[in-house]
Amino acid sequence: MPSISTLAFAAVVTAFALGHIAVFVLGADRGVVADLLALTYSTMLPIGCGAPLLDGGAWRMRLGAVATTFVAMSAITHLTWEAGWLVFREAIAASPTAPWAYSWWAYIDGGDTRYAQPDNTLLVVMEGLSVCNGVLGASALGLYASGGRYAPLGVLGMMAMAVVHLYSVALYYATELIDGLPSVGDSVFDLGFKFILANAPWLVFPPVVIVWGIGNPSLSPIAVADRSRLCSAAAALNGVIIIAIDSPLVTSNCINCINCANCSGKLRQ
Repeated sequence: MPSISTLAFAAVVTAFALGHIAVFVLGADRGVVADLLALTYSTMLPIGCGAPLLDGGAWRMRLGAVATTFVAMSAITHLTWEAGWLVFREAIAASPTAPWAYSWWAYIDGGDTRYAQPDNTLLVVMEGLSVCNGVLGASALGLYASGGRYAPLGVLGMMAMAVVHLYSVALYYATELIDGLPSVGDSVFDLGFKFILANAPWLVFPPVVIVWGIGNPSLSPIAVADRSRLCSAAAALNGVIIIAIDSPLVTSNCINCINCANCSGKLRQ
């Protein structure tokens, strides 16, 4: 059965596909559809990122699942929607009724009209920073998931990504608020869902990534050395040594992992 996170993220992708059909095939009101899309992604993205907390297992492992899920979601968003806007921003601004540009205009309509201004220097810089942050997050997640000696670099990379998020989102909110919200619709829905909640995951989950990273035993040289020796012993005994899930030795640095029956390699994650 698919996880809650998978279902939540699938709902966002499906909503955009159905939104295109509703507007450009069925002739539905684009404003109403944009509101429904905003309601979907502003609720499903936080649910998708936070759902791993409901899973079983140790608290530290669940926190790690939340952190890595957010990093993956964020990297995908940066390298698709935001990178697309950065590259095609002039064409997007000139094509408010084009089907191919609706993925961006669904957010621009009431969410933030700055995205309809391709010469907005501050926004261009912020989105460029986000795309670079997406590359960093994807690379860090890959290093961490691969395990081994480079996993600590993955943890540090994800923590760095989280710090950049806190800065960029704070700047994103603050510049609009200080200017008096000129680019956001004046309705409660536009302000509450399209502007605040839609961007809230990048303000709420980065601290989770940082807290998880600080406590991650993969950054402890002692834990790395002890885990390596323990797993070498386990390999010699064909995996008969059982490692407790809550053990501080359970890190992503088992360079001699044999994928034994105790966890089938899952404890490396």
